[in-house]
Amino acid sequence: MKKVLGFEEEIKNILKQYMPFRDFRITTNEGFTVLALARPKRNLFDALATIKHPKPLIIETMQPGNSLDETLPKRIIRALQRNTKLATDNLIIYVEETQVILEGLTTWRFENEAIGRIIWGVKGVQSVCNLMKAKYD
Repeated sequence: MKKVLGFEEEIKNILKQYMPFRDFRITTNEGFTVLALARPKRNLFDALATIKHPKPLIIETMQPGNSLDETLPKRIIRALQRNTKLATDNLIIYVEETQVILEGLTTWRFENEAIGRIIWGVKGVQSVCNLMKAKYD
């Protein structure tokens, strides 16, 4: 398992290849890494998905001209933290306005469904696309 610092550096190196430094912000707190991206490219998401995540990664797409509002990602973090029994290490959460896409690998199908239900229950989330896979389906 990568140390968190090395994980963040690896993410920054990938981001620098796809976009200028001013178009992204990376913060780590409360056991999560949050990326705020302006004008992301799909192949960037594919590159980020190849990294082994030692903790959950939330990717928020910023709309042009909007300030960085972290309220929805913070609500998602708090909701997942309240459910400490769920393994969320390899979870990637894409947030665009009120839409959320979940990707990653869970240990079992019911954990996959539980994470999806938790995200649906977060205030401000209007749609969830659960693309997570379970190891033992």
